[in-house]
Amino acid sequence: MAVPDIYGPIDAVTKQAYSDNVALQVQLQTDKLMGAFTPMEGLKGREMQAVELVGAFEADLDAPTNVPQTRKTPVHEGVYVYPRRISAGFTIPANYPIESLRDYTGPYTKALSAAFIRRRQQLIVSSITGTRYLRNDSTGSINAVPYDWTNRIVSNTYQFGGGGASTNMTLEKFIKGMELLGATSLDLDYEDLYCAMTVKENTALYQNMQLTNYFNTGRYQLEDKFVRSIMGVKILVYGTSSAGNTGIMPVGMDPTGAYRACPMWAKSQVYVGEAEPFKLNIERNPSLQYQPDAWAEEWVGMTRGQDEGVVAILCDETVS
Repeated sequence: MAVPDIYGPIDAVTKQAYSDNVALQVQLQTDKLMGAFTPMEGLKGREMQAVELVGAFEADLDAPTNVPQTRKTPVHEGVYVYPRRISAGFTIPANYPIESLRDYTGPYTKALSAAFIRRRQQLIVSSITGTRYLRNDSTGSINAVPYDWTNRIVSNTYQFGGGGASTNMTLEKFIKGMELLGATSLDLDYEDLYCAMTVKENTALYQNMQLTNYFNTGRYQLEDKFVRSIMGVKILVYGTSSAGNTGIMPVGMDPTGAYRACPMWAKSQVYVGEAEPFKLNIERNPSLQYQPDAWAEEWVGMTRGQDEGVVAILCDETVS
């Protein structure tokens, strides 16, 4: 009986198949997320200008014809992005059939792709309310500008008329978020709008919809697992923990760490791109008893263009 060669080289076909399988699973399972943002083309390096913004200004109405036309001086902002690295390395037992890596549904394909999917979701969603980097037109220096946690939020106690108690996600908060987005230069009728939340917020929203009789057809209960959209806003739902580690939860907290900060945004105002696409290499490692040693990485950049394109809805998850 021949002894299987578990120490020989891994052939090029298997390497490429494994890399393609993992990359395809990551792409397919994050398409919904990536499609919620404006793509940044040609993103390269550790630092790059993502977008050149020109501030809004007003056109004249009924201007007299016998005077010089007024001139506007719009504000220019160069928004920079700093791509971040997602990477993972692990070993595969030497007695694992290497040919199985060519299987798209194989356990090591699923395990590695799931790790990248979770981290990519966390990086992108949490960056919506992260730091913006703006270039100073006068000095050329790049300034770090944190999210406006004073004016661009819906409070955890918000309710119509004021005087509310701390609550989880409600229709009133959702509507207030829409109001804050609309009270800007954005035309919401022509914007693709999204909101990210955890299962806890989605459950609270569904319960609140039932209580307020917002929908009485039972459609969400009978046909869908979650509330997927409301008022023309598409809702992205994520778990409340990942792999037993709440540190990689996509939807982050407010600066106090007390409330879930569910972002609502206009697609045209938030940008994402790959500075370096997913790549994977696998070799036998002599220092690890010739076990197959895999290493994968990608670089992803994310930023919002203007604060007015984002609102954070604060939700108290301790309230059922």
